[in-house]
Amino acid sequence: MKALILAAGLGSRLRPLTDDIPKAMVKYEGVEIIRHQIDTLLSLNIDDITIVAGYKSEILINFLNKNYKKKFNVIKNDKFASSNSAFSSMGAFNKFIRSDYIHINCDILFSQSLLSSLIENNQKNILCLRSDLQLTNSMENVIALEDRVINMALRQSKLAKFKAFGLAKIGKEALMKNLSLYENLKKRKQMQENYFGLIRMNLGMVDYHYIESNEKELSELNSVEDLDKCKFILEN
Repeated sequence: MKALILAAGLGSRLRPLTDDIPKAMVKYEGVEIIRHQIDTLLSLNIDDITIVAGYKSEILINFLNKNYKKKFNVIKNDKFASSNSAFSSMGAFNKFIRSDYIHINCDILFSQSLLSSLIENNQKNILCLRSDLQLTNSMENVIALEDRVINMALRQSKLAKFKAFGLAKIGKEALMKNLSLYENLKKRKQMQENYFGLIRMNLGMVDYHYIESNEKELSELNSVEDLDKCKFILEN
């Protein structure tokens, strides 16, 4: 199994913590987010890891070289200030990933047990969701039926019970559908689109299932407020 960590963004909502370091290197309980992600992946023998760097990329690359003997695939998105995660992902797909993989945003904390469940689940395409928070229009609001994701939108709905987090397993067929959709977008839309937006638009063509988690095993650190309120249990 391969893994992709998207770590190119500016992390503006985490300022001043990201004034001098990339978002992926912000610490939670003394541990850099990306160190937690990589160590959790390695603990389950996932070492084919591609990382897309952008903002403060040299600092991130130096951190990886200093802390890991294993050399990861690192791609630079030099247009990080004007692009979104769909654009960032394409460099990885064009060079390193054309099969099933674990998709990770660099602001996500996840437990080893959740990652293990994601990998071992027989379904090809799985999103990690939580239902224990107040949904807002800025979140990926998910409508699910039984174990399937039916709809996902950046707006509230009476039927939406879950928030999708930036941790997912994507199968090869779904990846190819996302690539095809991206290639047919206008250039401006390609730069603006979030990778989960591709998933959202392809829900009618590709089956996505889900695993429900909780605040102790799955958290997002997208802002200083998220960091202050986080209840994730960091494993030693």
